[in-house]
This record gives sequence, C-alpha cells and structure tokens, in this order.
Amino acid sequence: MNTHQEVIELFSPYVDASLPAAQEAAFEAHLAQCGPCRAEYAGFAEAVALVRELPRHRLPAAFGRRVLARTRTERRRRLSRIRELVLPVFPAGVAVPLVLVAALAALVVLLFLSI
Repeated sequence: MNTHQEVIELFSPYVDASLPAAQEAAFEAHLAQCGPCRAEYAGFAEAVALVRELPRHRLPAAFGRRVLARTRTERRRRLSRIRELVLPVFPAGVAVPLVLVAALAALVVLLFLSI
C-alpha cells in the first residue's frame, strides 16, 4: 500500500470480504503499521455496522410499476410539449432535419473553439 488514499479506497471491498488474499494481507499489514488509517477504518467499519443493523423494508409490489408508469407519462408529456412548440412553426419533415443541422453546427463550433 503506497498512500493513505489507496488504503481508504479499499475499506469497502475489505468490509465486504471481496479483496484478493494478497491485497487483503497487504491492507491488514498497512493498518497494523499506520495509526491514521487504522483510526479512519475503525470509523468506517462502525458506520457500516450501524447501517447493516437498520431494518430492511420492502416496497409495495406495485411501487416499481407506478414509478415506471409515471416516468413514461412524464416523458410523453414533455415530448408532447416539445412537439407543440416546434411543429406549429415547422412541419415534422422540416423540423427533424433542421434540429440535426443545428446540432451539427453546434458541434462544429465547439470543435473550432477547442482548437
């Protein structure tokens, strides 16, 4: 282990017992030698233990279906609103190519600005 940040990034995989054996041994050796990392890990492990003690609640079976339905409805509403704003000005056969040309022009401008 080279830096404290590298060790801190291993806290979660270590708690989940998902580190390879060699990396786990190096992690434990570092903690044995490094007081700041050991203290930081102790706080992390305590927080994980507290979270794992929280009761687990199941959502109602229909919750996911309601969220998806509401998301689809909102997406349709927004698309409808966009069509209401664009189509009265331009017919669909003109609006789509016009939007594509505008997007391409914006991309070209951005490319030239980055040079």
